[in-house]
Amino acid sequence: MKPRKTSIKVIERAVSEGWTRQLAFYHLLKFRYNNSCIYRYKSRMDELAKFLNISTKTLYNYLNFLRSKELVCDHSNNLKLKSIRDFIINREKTVLLINEEHNKLFDVTCLLYGKLIERKAKQQAFAESVRRFERGDKIKSSLCENPFQPSLSYRTIAKLLNISESKAFRIIENLNRLEVIKTEKQKPQLLSKNYTALQFIEDLPGYRFNIGNKLFEMFGNRIEFIQFPVYLKNITIRQYKKLIKNNL
Repeated sequence: MKPRKTSIKVIERAVSEGWTRQLAFYHLLKFRYNNSCIYRYKSRMDELAKFLNISTKTLYNYLNFLRSKELVCDHSNNLKLKSIRDFIINREKTVLLINEEHNKLFDVTCLLYGKLIERKAKQQAFAESVRRFERGDKIKSSLCENPFQPSLSYRTIAKLLNISESKAFRIIENLNRLEVIKTEKQKPQLLSKNYTALQFIEDLPGYRFNIGNKLFEMFGNRIEFIQFPVYLKNITIRQYKKLIKNNL
């Protein structure tokens, strides 16, 4: 498994603008060609298309798109793969773990989506750490023993990744198969035996449903990050004061 550095901002931009698959195509090329150069690439288009399991026409379209984003360029008869470091928006870095089995565009696309899900989990972990600090609780056990497992619904993931809920389901299933994450369904909890007695229930987080007069609440899957575990942190007074000052 080979680590590849990339920019979380580039992933975020690709997701918002709808070219995540093309970015996955770029990373697959960078993975296969370590020297970031494909020699005499025009005579090898069929070979490249077969490796990526796409048509030659799609390959041409993807290359033209990457040229428009200045991620690739022609150098004599060769194709040069430019570095993500050349991007001005490259501020926050992250790591993709790609291996020989990730020879499908969908697999690498899921890995890219997974980095945004991971960042969301880190934000939730930080918020939970702040809440524990405010309650006066400390993380008693070793940080390495208790990775944080956030609760994220398919609706939340779909909104985060700018996709449909059905596609969010496929992505989570594939990330489980790739052993990037491990999800666990949560059991529904009984909220009330008299549904009509509750008001403004629609404003609360979670998914609610009723069976007869009983109201149940269920949250999204618990997600364990296998490759890059997410941990709670002990917040210092200095950090907390900075948060208060910045109204975070």
